[in-house]
Amino acid sequence: MKWLGLTFVFAAFLLLSGREAVADIWIGGHGDIGAGYDSGILEVGFHFEEAAIGLAGPIPSGEAPSIDHIIGITTAPTTRLSGTQWDFLGVNAGENFFLLPETEAVGLPFLGFGLEELIADDWDGNLTWTFNSVLSPSGSAFSIYSVDGAGDPTVLASTTETGNNSFEQLAGT
Repeated sequence: MKWLGLTFVFAAFLLLSGREAVADIWIGGHGDIGAGYDSGILEVGFHFEEAAIGLAGPIPSGEAPSIDHIIGITTAPTTRLSGTQWDFLGVNAGENFFLLPETEAVGLPFLGFGLEELIADDWDGNLTWTFNSVLSPSGSAFSIYSVDGAGDPTVLASTTETGNNSFEQLAGT
């Protein structure tokens, strides 16, 4: 059995202006940050089940190294609500931040995290995604959360909360 903590430096390019030549900026459709294990090497990159939308044209389905794509958000930012429950976002109430939706929306990347290429029996428990840093011209905060029926957030991981920059996922999911 193998144990592994997945560490991924999440590079998000949120403002498209001022960028030199880029292989591709992913701006729409579904894709995963995923991991595969081949010949003793763990590879972290992008996985697109179907063609996605790139700034330069279609992104073909299949696997792509993480350096081949930058996640781009071309819509207007969202304004942070008041209340301390939103502090994990890394901006003050009334300030703007960029948001990828929890469900697929036209014109935005629909980002997931996938370990479906890994066999659960080959690993000793869950694998851990850890976000050590974020590269973005608009800030260094990155959070994954959902909102319940009452409108309150449940934080899965956030780079702004000490000790809460990781989440676990079962291999094969």
